[in-house]
Amino acid sequence: MLRWGGESKIEREREGKKNIGGRFLFPFRSPRPRPLQKKNSKPQNSEASDLSEGAVRLALLERGEPPTGSNKPAEGDCVVFHLEVRAAPKEGHGGGAGDGPPLFSTRGGGGGGEAERGAPFVALLGPRGAPHRLPRAWELALGDSTPGTRLAVRCDGALYGWGGETCGVAPPASLSSSAAGPSLGPGGDYLYDLQLLRFYPSDAVVGVPLRLPPSEAPPSALDDDGDEGGAAAKARRAAAAASLADTSGNPAALKLSLEPGTTWESPRPPFEVSFALSAAAPAADGRLGKGEVFWQQGGIGGDGRGKAPACSSPSPSSSGEDVLITATMGDGSLPEALEAALSCVCQGETAVVSLPLAALQTSAAQRREDKRPLAFSLPYPLPRAVAASRRVELTLRLAGMVQVRDLVGPAERGNEKRGRVTKKRVKEGMGEFPADCPLGDCAVKVHVRAVALVGGEEAEGEVLWDTRTRQQEEDAGASGASCSAAAADDDGGSSSPPPPPFEFVIGTGAAPDAVDLAVCLMTPGEVSVVESDWAHARFGRKESAGATTPAGLLDVGGGKSGEGGDRERARRVRFELELVEFEAPDRDPPPAARLLRSDELRAQGNAVLSSGVPRALELAAGKYRRAAQLLQSALDFDTEEQHEAASRGRAAAHANLAAVALRQGRWGEALAASQRALDDEPRHAKALFRRAAALASLGRFPEADEAFGLAEEADPAAAEDVARERARVAARRKRAGEKQRREMSGFL
Repeated sequence: MLRWGGESKIEREREGKKNIGGRFLFPFRSPRPRPLQKKNSKPQNSEASDLSEGAVRLALLERGEPPTGSNKPAEGDCVVFHLEVRAAPKEGHGGGAGDGPPLFSTRGGGGGGEAERGAPFVALLGPRGAPHRLPRAWELALGDSTPGTRLAVRCDGALYGWGGETCGVAPPASLSSSAAGPSLGPGGDYLYDLQLLRFYPSDAVVGVPLRLPPSEAPPSALDDDGDEGGAAAKARRAAAAASLADTSGNPAALKLSLEPGTTWESPRPPFEVSFALSAAAPAADGRLGKGEVFWQQGGIGGDGRGKAPACSSPSPSSSGEDVLITATMGDGSLPEALEAALSCVCQGETAVVSLPLAALQTSAAQRREDKRPLAFSLPYPLPRAVAASRRVELTLRLAGMVQVRDLVGPAERGNEKRGRVTKKRVKEGMGEFPADCPLGDCAVKVHVRAVALVGGEEAEGEVLWDTRTRQQEEDAGASGASCSAAAADDDGGSSSPPPPPFEFVIGTGAAPDAVDLAVCLMTPGEVSVVESDWAHARFGRKESAGATTPAGLLDVGGGKSGEGGDRERARRVRFELELVEFEAPDRDPPPAARLLRSDELRAQGNAVLSSGVPRALELAAGKYRRAAQLLQSALDFDTEEQHEAASRGRAAAHANLAAVALRQGRWGEALAASQRALDDEPRHAKALFRRAAALASLGRFPEADEAFGLAEEADPAAAEDVARERARVAARRKRAGEKQRREMSGFL
């Protein structure tokens, strides 16, 4: 029979909680029910008062290592512990923790059902473990334990057990099938038996975010003969679909790093990855990555050192165990849980990832719908230890990754989502990504080869642009003649130098949007392949294109049906880009240069607005914003003339920002920008006009009418524009009044 605390007089204080004589952490008292509270009201009882009243009671079963100050887990650490759950005896009826078989146990032997697990519980301690945070009573007990310490815990289940507000772990499925489970529920009076085996510091173990698996039972939950039609199998599938916690009892996914990586970057969809992988059952002693390996590929064993243990199955690859697994993240060829684990690993890193088995299951429906072959799936039948513990440990080494980025988001194409602009790195450049990449406003030199993708398989078709062949195309309708890249003389020499690369300034609309976006993510010498839809692959409007613009990337037919415009817009283009070099502008120019640079940025913003590129408004706003920032400080200018020029430049930049915000429908931003322009130039006619338009759009009609009058006084030539806008505002005001009258009449 257990004896609970309150007898010893040797006391110590730890974080406001009593520990009496090293045996009993909290006194044994019946917890006082928490009073009913109104919604959103401040709790009347704090955790400290709850604990002093006996909301959590612990008794020592086995002593562990002597406390040294550093051998107790802290918040965020990974804890590995054994857990047994029993129905607590009623108050005053005696009985102890050893009475009767456990309802649930992670220890091997006895108890039946999931009591044969034999694998310890693994979780993060504290808020970092959210959303799979442990019951608060467990956190308190484990946080004051050393390795080997075994405690019996009894608590108010509705507050500090599975029913607690902060708890993200549901009771195991075995409790719902027990005699005591349905009557107790998550907030029931359970007796927990916890033994801390070991812990890992927070800087070595991190949580892996997981999504819920498909609503389908894992193969291990089916009948022995594989029959899925029975009532028992259906019941198990329904229970498995409920949540990860119901199928595993331990939903957390954790990563322990064994060897550091060579870079900081981790893969993510749609990166292409190659990795070695081994699958093992959890170790009985709780050591991560030390369990029995039952499958491996790529020459990596359970120790992460490339040794294939004798117990491992042959590699599924026909060419041997050293062949790496290759896949594209996000295309459905890998389980989502494995992709989540890979996204936490850097190139060259070796790590152990502990996962719930349910997270690695592949839905049969998904397999039927997805035409891509699976790059990885768990082999069946699973070892008994894995099927019983509902967990598996993956040791993986990320050997390589190809950076593939979706630059503007997916677009629907039939039943498939694909990126409108995707960039794939083919050759590494010089320098570090992203520190050595060109930023906005940089002048870049890049070699470009653009090829149209045609047909269902999107094979390469017409070469639309190639800077290395001196292909010169005039405007659409010209002869389209081109000359060779380098004409050879009779003696084998070259009559001309190699063709120059394409030069442009980022963010000015001087290049196709796909090229503009991709270059910002490249380092000098890098070669990348960019696939783009037609909207982002073409140059802007023909009238805004330069003299050297290739005609193949201009809109043919003007977008009219029957003239080829629709065909041109529907096709995709593949760009092969090589960044030769770039020149960054001076970020801190002298005063005189600031004025010139600000004028240059405003001109670039005006040019990109007229270019017709997809991101024209966004790019122009960036140019105007940087133009205003260059002139922001009055201390940067010495003479009165410079101060006046800076004031005019700031007013012009903010007035242009107001124009962009109006076109974007951001009325508040437009009003603020126009007001900043008027702070520098109170008689700025365009700023007054745009302020009036913003006020009208916000429904502040009297103020708008006054602002329109001031704009007309500042610039009499704008009287026609003011009259037209006033008429538009009057019509809008009339419609708003009629709508209000209809609504009020119905209300009355």
